Amino acid sequence: MVFDSLTIAGIALSLAMLLALDALLGAIGGRRQRRAVNRRLQMRADGRGSEDILTTLRRQGPDGDGSLLAGLAPVRRLGAMLSAAGVPLSPVRLALLMAAAGAGITLLLIAVQRLDPLSALAFGGGLGCVLPLIALKVAAARRIRRFNAQLPDALDMVVRSLRAGHPTTAALKLVAEQMPDPIGSEFGLVVDEMTYGMDLREALESMSRRLPSHDLHFMISAIRLQSTSGGNLTEVLGSLARVIRERGRFGLRVKALSAQARFSAWGITAAPFFVFGALKLARPNYFDGVAEDPLFDPMLGGALVGLMLGVAIIFKLVRFRY
Repeated sequence: MVFDSLTIAGIALSLAMLLALDALLGAIGGRRQRRAVNRRLQMRADGRGSEDILTTLRRQGPDGDGSLLAGLAPVRRLGAMLSAAGVPLSPVRLALLMAAAGAGITLLLIAVQRLDPLSALAFGGGLGCVLPLIALKVAAARRIRRFNAQLPDALDMVVRSLRAGHPTTAALKLVAEQMPDPIGSEFGLVVDEMTYGMDLREALESMSRRLPSHDLHFMISAIRLQSTSGGNLTEVLGSLARVIRERGRFGLRVKALSAQARFSAWGITAAPFFVFGALKLARPNYFDGVAEDPLFDPMLGGALVGLMLGVAIIFKLVRFRY
């Protein structure tokens, strides 16, 4: 069945409106929690019980999707990314949104750029899948960085509480109530899991699965070592807080020294698009002579792939592990 341009544009516009409506509903529903400093405290303020809060927060974790597809490895990896990013979506729903986005981009390419269906499907489907995953990975990395920045202060608060004679659960609860997201909600979930029967190590390991942070792994290893071999927990956590702060300062130094290379990568990425836009504004018909050539689309795709590969190599060279 052959669609004319108007029909294709109408279908693409309908898909875009559905995606916009879904995003708008999600934004309206989550506005109140985003205004709150701590999601867990906000749910308590709404009158929800501890068991209900524990169930809700666990559902946002990598093992929280109760669908039939939850056992598949790609779905579990997607759930882990959603959990690390703090996005309250199930992996199946995100996959459906990605498919809808890919279909919408494909139809737009067919209607506007007159691409053949296979090329448009490959390009649109790739964008619909890759762009959300990149955004999700960036959001997860940003949330983990915030968690790592908050962790030394949280450890200091735990140390002060333990030295004052409070039990470990009360010290963790203090962090959950006094510190903002993401560490406030994560520590609050640890407290709730301990309340319902988990021991400290299991609850912390569950948090590390939701939030893969190297600093958190160091803390769990230190607590595990202290629980098996003995020792002063407050001294261990205090020393760990100092080490994490030093690592944070070292990381900022590394970022400052590699800023020029990262800026060059962004400049190389933006330059071809900037030149293309400038030429289209100055001479709108500049590419008309070659756009209809059968080799134009494959060469353009190859250029984009080469550009992305070069940028990926540059970022790989300036990414340091410390």
